[in-house]
Amino acid sequence: MAERAASTSPARNGWQYFAGTFVLTLSNPATIVSFIAIFGAMAGRAASPSPALMVAGVFAGSALWWLFLSGTVGRLRERFDARWRRRINLVSAAVLAGFALWQWIRLFAD
Repeated sequence: MAERAASTSPARNGWQYFAGTFVLTLSNPATIVSFIAIFGAMAGRAASPSPALMVAGVFAGSALWWLFLSGTVGRLRERFDARWRRRINLVSAAVLAGFALWQWIRLFAD
């Protein structure tokens, strides 16, 4: 079903994907707080803090990471049929549920 829905969706260009990902990243509070913490910690240690250099480094690192991930998935995509993707989804869901359960236990154990 998902394969049919993906094949019938209208094509989007790269800028639309970039903009959507950018807005999604900006709307994630954990991302914003972590960047504030990293920039605050690094700014006090640098001899001459350069916010532009730090932002460029974060941008370059993020771009390289996502290029690596999407390239790897693109190359391995044909090797996994629907049954394997289902297994991967179930294992991922179990891991996430395990982390959530662990956090709940730690929350109420104290």
